[in-house]
Amino acid sequence: MSAYFNNIAEEASRLLNDSYDCDPEYNFTRWKRSELAHYAQDAVNMIFMLIPNKFTTCKTIPLTKGRVQKLPDSCVKLTKVIGVDGGNSRASSSIASTAEERLGELFPSGCSESLTPNEYEVKEYSIEETSDNIFYVNPPSPEDGIEINVICACPPDTSDKDYQGESWMHNPIIEWVLYRAYSSEDESAQQANMAKFHLDHFYTILKNYHQAERMLTNMETSNVSS
Repeated sequence: MSAYFNNIAEEASRLLNDSYDCDPEYNFTRWKRSELAHYAQDAVNMIFMLIPNKFTTCKTIPLTKGRVQKLPDSCVKLTKVIGVDGGNSRASSSIASTAEERLGELFPSGCSESLTPNEYEVKEYSIEETSDNIFYVNPPSPEDGIEINVICACPPDTSDKDYQGESWMHNPIIEWVLYRAYSSEDESAQQANMAKFHLDHFYTILKNYHQAERMLTNMETSNVSS
């Protein structure tokens, strides 16, 4: 378990009035540290499921022979195939003037070209509307194993002992931990109300964050255009 989740557990324990600076001997009495840390891990996975686009990265993946392609388990949702001008890239307007500039800013380690060898190149691609992990390439791949770069949403590895969540995730994670903690006990009316309060707050924080981020992006794009 990473130190990040243990720190979340300590903060949540204080908010649950289950830890006391004045008498540490009675800390984590109702909920164990490991239990709260596990809830924090669950929170990260839930946030990923709700807003996977916040977890995009550049990945190298192999193609299979043919037109229909499937993302590996390490990629959950395809955003873009690199080095291809055509296809349904779902690219939105940006303050950067070119796709290469955007990629350079997002992935400075390098994710600007496809890796297809020899004479084969992906000239167009499209994303399957009914499935996040299926996409199509044109022309069809002539063989298995040809590698390309893509931008896709990747599940965070919360089992990594060095895992560190981003700052924007902190408050919703805390709310989820409190929700799970209250839900884990025998439900009285008060416990059920507290659990619902924190679950509602979890969703509200994520919704407000997402809306605020979209508004800021639109404002920046509008300012550049004007």
